[in-house]
Amino acid sequence: MTVRWRVFCLLIGLCGWATPAAAGTPIEETVGIFERMVRLERAYDPALAELYTDDAKIEYLHHYPDGSTREIKMTGAELKSILRKMGPLAKALKSNTRYEDVRYRIEGRNLMRIEGKRVSVSKKQANPFHMIVGITQDGTWKILSEYGEARP
Repeated sequence: MTVRWRVFCLLIGLCGWATPAAAGTPIEETVGIFERMVRLERAYDPALAELYTDDAKIEYLHHYPDGSTREIKMTGAELKSILRKMGPLAKALKSNTRYEDVRYRIEGRNLMRIEGKRVSVSKKQANPFHMIVGITQDGTWKILSEYGEARP
């Protein structure tokens, strides 16, 4: 290696070291928000609500034994209100879920998709879910939409 090449490499390394650390990659941000969501959900922490934007699109499809379905749609603001009110009830009922087959993929510019199965421990049922997370106007990553299915 020539002296010039070594100096060039040293300068490039120093420039990288001197710049502030960039935000995480979209996949790192997405994994981080999902892991935080799971932790807050398991702790019945009302801070879970803050992971959603107020205008997030939330949809749940409930399938009933008689074959009928019921679709529930709400905004992130409505979901936040429910999460804050229902957290203590969920804790009292020891309602808990776990997640399986979770996958992440790029959905668009600064948008990521999370999909998998949400498993109701008490009902022993696995139901599909997916959500879109993305970067907001204030530069934070939040949940922009969520879709889930359930079989009561």
